[in-house]
Amino acid sequence: MIDRVTFEMALLEVLHHDYLTKMGIENKSNIKPKSGDIKKNNNNNNNNNNNNNNKKQNKQVAPLSGSLKDIEKRRRQVYKPVLDNPYTQSNLWPFVEPEVSETLLELLSHLFSNVGSYNKVVASGKDKPEFVKPEEPEILRNGMTLGFNSTVGALERQAKKTTDILNGKTGQEENNSKYIKYVLVTKFDITPSLLVQHFPVLACTASKSKEDRVKLVQLPRGASKRLSDMLNISNVTIIGLTSDIRAAQGVYDLIDNKVDDVNVPWLEQMLAECSKVEFSKPVLKVLSTSAPIFPKKNDQKKKNKESKQVENKEEGSKEQEKDSDIKNSGK
Repeated sequence: MIDRVTFEMALLEVLHHDYLTKMGIENKSNIKPKSGDIKKNNNNNNNNNNNNNNKKQNKQVAPLSGSLKDIEKRRRQVYKPVLDNPYTQSNLWPFVEPEVSETLLELLSHLFSNVGSYNKVVASGKDKPEFVKPEEPEILRNGMTLGFNSTVGALERQAKKTTDILNGKTGQEENNSKYIKYVLVTKFDITPSLLVQHFPVLACTASKSKEDRVKLVQLPRGASKRLSDMLNISNVTIIGLTSDIRAAQGVYDLIDNKVDDVNVPWLEQMLAECSKVEFSKPVLKVLSTSAPIFPKKNDQKKKNKESKQVENKEEGSKEQEKDSDIKNSGK
């Protein structure tokens, strides 16, 4: 027999449990699950984790929706033609040994001694009214060029002869200017380096033939100051010399024997036989890449703005024309 007190306690516990269940605040931590229930819960948790992972993967692979942002993200495969250049040498300057450079600067100091004295006398007496300008040294009379503009201009005139032959203009008068055979460049003292990047190609095209090439010589760092002191001229960076200066024979021999010719492979045939140059077909390759299907929103706004500006200008010009026509008809 169950006593009255025990029965009432059990009834109160059942009623309390039902109340908590209805209110949704049942404390499940006090209920100890069975071993079978633990396994089921673990399996359910694993299934839930797998479902979450699948959802993440599906989100990454899911196709884009029709929103504006998704439309801007969509891309299509395109093929862009690329011109393939077999000659991609970055440095075409002939290498000069340090010992050769130092010997060359010593020879130039002796060669330019008269020019330096002449420039010093002219600079000191140019403001005097009774000053009589002395006779120029031989090296200046025979076509020596000083500076970037004068040297580049002389080389371009020489290169024009080659281009005229390529274009079939053989009947024109020959240029009477001296042939610049040796070009000395203080490459490492010139900034930016882009200013002298074209000199190897220019020297090659300015050459008379494969046997009579323009010699391009790069001088070491600090040579610009030394040349300026020799010539008594500020900022001397480039010098051009002809091949008929008697006092410069030692310079010619050193450069011819110790400095290689400029080697530009794609211009060799032009120097070999100017009248029979055969151009190869361009080598085109196709690059596979992607491009947006629609332009970005900002780009589209910019294009629309530009088109409106063009339309407004056209309308304004038309109105001006109408006004001018009305005025002319009134007259």
